[in-house]
Amino acid sequence: MLTGAHIVVFTSNPGADAGFLRDVLAMPHVDAGEGFLIFGLPPSEVAMHEAHDNGGKHELYLITDDV
Repeated sequence: MLTGAHIVVFTSNPGADAGFLRDVLAMPHVDAGEGFLIFGLPPSEVAMHEAHDNGGKHELYLITDDV
């Protein structure tokens, strides 16, 4: 059974995108260090990573209690 997900969005401006989620949408988050924010989407989370040429690439990790 799936219990959650971790989503990674690659973007050319992660600071601005994370700022939108933090300031405009007021999403709960933690600072993982050096201003790297991880936003809670219970039972999931989403993070922004810098990419100069992401080619539309994003990542989705599924979380489970038992495989």
